[in-house]
Amino acid sequence: MKRSWIIAGVALACACGAHAADFVNLDFEAYAGTGSDYLPGWEWNSNAFQSFGVDFCPLVTATVGLVTSNASCGTFFQGEYSAFLSTGQYQAYINEEWGWQAVCCSAPTISQTAVVPANAAYIRYTSTPPFIWDSYTGFHWDVRVQGTLGGIVLSNGVTTDIRSLAGQEAELSFTVIGTDDPESPGSYHSLDQIEFLNAAGVVIWPLPPPICLEDFHAATLNTSLWEVVTSFGQTNAYFIASETLQTTVTPPAVPFETLFRYRSLFHGDWDVRMDFQLLGAISGTDPGVFGMALAADFGPERTAMADMGYMIVISNQSRSYETDWGQGPTNQLATADVSGVFRLVRSGWEVAGYVWDAGSNDWQIVGTMDGYTDDVARVGLKVWSTGAFSTKGVYAYADNLMLADGRASLDGLAIKTFGLDESGAPTVAWDALGIPPSNRYVVTRATSLVDSAWTPVSDSIADGGGETNWTGANPGFGSFYYRVESVPGP
Repeated sequence: MKRSWIIAGVALACACGAHAADFVNLDFEAYAGTGSDYLPGWEWNSNAFQSFGVDFCPLVTATVGLVTSNASCGTFFQGEYSAFLSTGQYQAYINEEWGWQAVCCSAPTISQTAVVPANAAYIRYTSTPPFIWDSYTGFHWDVRVQGTLGGIVLSNGVTTDIRSLAGQEAELSFTVIGTDDPESPGSYHSLDQIEFLNAAGVVIWPLPPPICLEDFHAATLNTSLWEVVTSFGQTNAYFIASETLQTTVTPPAVPFETLFRYRSLFHGDWDVRMDFQLLGAISGTDPGVFGMALAADFGPERTAMADMGYMIVISNQSRSYETDWGQGPTNQLATADVSGVFRLVRSGWEVAGYVWDAGSNDWQIVGTMDGYTDDVARVGLKVWSTGAFSTKGVYAYADNLMLADGRASLDGLAIKTFGLDESGAPTVAWDALGIPPSNRYVVTRATSLVDSAWTPVSDSIADGGGETNWTGANPGFGSFYYRVESVPGP
């Protein structure tokens, strides 16, 4: 789940988040682990067949569900779960003069209707191969998973052209077809990895999960990755507890602003999220607000700023989400929440602020602003107050700074050595950076600093603390650039 890219000049690349009209749960990983909704987002005819759970293997009952690596039926493909379809005795037969004729029942089928991605050119999926059965009767039976999208027939392992459906609403359906053995009906089938691809063959949906830039797993704030700046007013205490960055704000006598800036420089378009929680009561009659936000500074001299935040009005303690484009809070949206997820998205010259809405299970836009012409930006946590208040203290918690889309280069990474040895092989050494412990380093190479596809040239390298070393092979003639990336483990 966690990913960051790190170098003396590094890039981070991933993809952006889901919207309500998109197809969902195409990798069958959305099951929460409890409850009876084993296939969130999918529909089926519960009168014809049931969904009984995880690793449940009925042979005589048509059913849908999930299997894991511990299953004794079906085939587990990837992730935690794969979809499972059991045919049961969905076909009943009668013998008509030495032949068999199916006379019964519908096969297990799952489906959902949504909008095909506008840039989708192909779709593919993985399922178990045809179930072949030769009984003593001498007949040959062929039972398999069959997919369709908007009337276009899909096949297991085949990349199917669906450009005629791009940007349109269509039904995606998977069922079991074929002829089963009437003497011993029932078969197990699995389905997974349903993917939309663009014209270049790159998977565009489902998107990979966001990259974890920081989960605050270290005992103290990692100053290799963060800088703390008091822009004006009082200095506030902060610490790491329960793997969360916690800021304690004592009642201020004057306005203040504290910034926790991630050292990475973001370039071009990006999509960043951060978990937040704001606790404590504020009392007072002075004008002003107290708040916290996921904030971005643009340009080398902070020539512009944007934030997606949460604030409390000091005089009446009303709470709201807000965006701030450098002139004070705007687009205020009243809320009773005390925690959630902030999101800032840059697209061209526009920046948009979102907050996660648990009720609709989707992002809710709070505000947008145009005119952000600087290519470079830095993001982080901002805690501020525009007035004085009295209370025992307010606590601003932040966690899981995530990158869902974008490019960045990290300031402050101390590459201890980088060069060529006597054989012309590249060598690099660097100190531990305190990346999320599930991540690994990978050294990659490209022929241009702006290349969008850097090629891995090392195996995964664990961050064990102290100095890490890597030596590669002589790349031969030409100019090459190397960078150290941190990617999800193992």
